[in-house]
Order: sequence, then C-alpha cells, then structure tokens
Amino acid sequence: MQLLRLPDGRDLEYEVQGPGTGPVVLFHHGMPSSAVPTDTILGSMTERGFRVITYSRAGYGTSSPAAGRSVADTAADCAYLLTRLGVERYLVVGWSAGGPHALASAAAAPESVEGVLVVASFAPFDAGGPDDVAAEAASSLPPVDLAVLTAGYGMDDAVDMDHDLPGGDAGWVADLAALTGPWGFDLDAVTVPVELWHGALDHVVPAAHGLWLAEHLPTAQRHLEPGHGHLSLAVDRLGEKLEALSYRTACVACHAARSLARPTARGVAVAYLTGAVRTTVHPEDPVGPRGELTAPDGGDDGHTAPDDLITWREEGVILLRERFSRAVEERDLPPDADPEQLARYVITIGYGIAVQAANGVPRLELQEAADLALRGWPSE
Repeated sequence: MQLLRLPDGRDLEYEVQGPGTGPVVLFHHGMPSSAVPTDTILGSMTERGFRVITYSRAGYGTSSPAAGRSVADTAADCAYLLTRLGVERYLVVGWSAGGPHALASAAAAPESVEGVLVVASFAPFDAGGPDDVAAEAASSLPPVDLAVLTAGYGMDDAVDMDHDLPGGDAGWVADLAALTGPWGFDLDAVTVPVELWHGALDHVVPAAHGLWLAEHLPTAQRHLEPGHGHLSLAVDRLGEKLEALSYRTACVACHAARSLARPTARGVAVAYLTGAVRTTVHPEDPVGPRGELTAPDGGDDGHTAPDDLITWREEGVILLRERFSRAVEERDLPPDADPEQLARYVITIGYGIAVQAANGVPRLELQEAADLALRGWPSE
C-alpha cells in the first residue's frame, strides 16, 4: 500500500491495481473501506482491463482520522488523489456504503468523472422512504449471500477487517456518522450517467434505498435483480456492470446532458461534438479508437444492446430538442429554426464521429469534421 500526504497534513492510504494503460476506476468500498487488494471484489474489473484505484477512508488502515468528515469530504480527498496521480478522466464505482461516496465523487469532480456505478447503495438517512437499515440488517442473510460469504469472499473480508481496524472502530464510527448525517452535496449535482443496481433480496441495505435513489438521480438507469442480495450482486460481478457503464459513457448521446449548460445553442452543439471526439478516442492514443461502437450483451434485466443504443440516442434527441426550443424562444436561434431537425443533426454527426473513431480515424481529423459540421449553424 502507498501513502499520499493531503494538503491538510493527513495521510491517505491507496493502491493501484490492474493493467497500467487501462481505463481508470476509482473504487469506493463499503464498510470497512479498504485499499487492500481483494480478488473477489476487484478481480472481475481488473481482468477486463480496468486499472482500479482503491483507498482507505479516513480512520481506516493507515489513513489518518478526520474529525467530523462528511461523504463530500472523502470525495474531495479522492479527487486530490486522482489529480496527484495525473488522472484526468475516470469512472467511479461504489458498493454499499461506498455508493454515496461514488456519487459524491461525481459531484466533486464533474469535469473528470465520466460515469458512476453504484451497487447496493444507501440512500440519505433523511430520505423519508427507505426501510429501517438496522432492522433489516439484523435479519439473517439470504441463502445466495451466505453462499458467497462462505466461499472466497469470507476470507477476503476477514483480511480487510484485520487491516482496516487495527486500533479500534474509529473508522467505522466515522463512516456511520457520515452516512447518517448531511452528505455535503446535492444529488442534482450528479450529471454524468449512473448505473444503479440493487438486489431484491438485500437484507443489509433494503431495495427501497436503491429505488429512492433511482427516482432522485435524473441520469440513473435502474437495475433491480430479483435473485440477488447484498453480497451476491457485487462479489465477482462488478466487472460486467462496469463494462456496461463504460460503454454507456462512450456512447455519444450521453454527452447531451453535460452540454446543456452552455449559454448558447451553438455552444451546446460544440460541447456535444467535442465531447464525442474526446471520449471515442483514447486519450493516450490520439490516433486510435477508444472502443468499438458495439454495446455489450444484454444483462439479467432483459435489455439488449440495440435497445440501449436506440434509447440513448432518443434520450439525446429529446434533451437537445428541448434546449434548442428554448434557444428559439430566447432568440438565440432564428424563429424558423427547427429544434427537432437540429437535435437529430447533431446526434447524427456525433454517431458518425463514433463510427469513424472505431475505424481508427485520428483525433485531429475527427475534431476537424466536427468543426466543419457546425460552420452552417443558424444564428439570429
């Protein structure tokens, strides 16, 4: 394990695992929060080529305590860590108590975080809807979770416990206080794609938490797994979920939501197409594709790759059409401009960029094509 000295003098324990050139993932563990490499949790991600950064939250392992830390405070520590490691773009994953911290990371570093995967996550303590966690956790684990616990994960969990709680339960208490107090950020600040998974048999964090989060995260796609609990949903299964998120963030229609804040309609179109170029060509290989324009196979929720492609494209059209309609009302676009036609034009160009990137067209050439496509943009 390695240590990073934070600006306030505290130490943050972390570790980097997986291939040195793979897409970077910041992993927020549950309780206890551990930087210890655990194959049952991380192996399905690293074997798919992801480079995973783990850390120990303040008070765990050799990470210094931080009195009164909030969920947002931990996200700020992680953002500093990724900056110091020279990572500009990354995905975040949060399991269980790590879920709120993953969402906080997206709110803390919106220009860096490309997408969020939350699995069996807690909702805010004051949400008013989720079932009582303590009462549910007191019940026995479902058989599907017991099978996982008595297999390899049980040993990994014991190793984590030994490392993370060497001097008592200070880290655990701090985690509980952070989760049950104000998180320090608004869920509306999470604007990147979110893949949200929860097991219907979860006795640790009841499914009501996941359902509440799905309703309050505008970019979330909800997956409720009827045959899984808290452990079985994550152990040896995070890689496939992360792969689906990675594809979704590379899908150019997803850039529409992040482009809408630009003050002009043309600025929205420029941001959208520039984002398409940036995410479909690997940042460390400006002349090669970031990934093929093919979605992974459908998961247990019954969705298929073509269904997802159509859904994401139409979502992008709707978002851009509404933004361009407002631009007509504000006279940023001419009164005879067709918002629907403009939205589909921008989405089509974005998909064309993705296809060209998959065929190996260099980044500079793709950017020139994007610039050329907007030369005839209508103006008032």
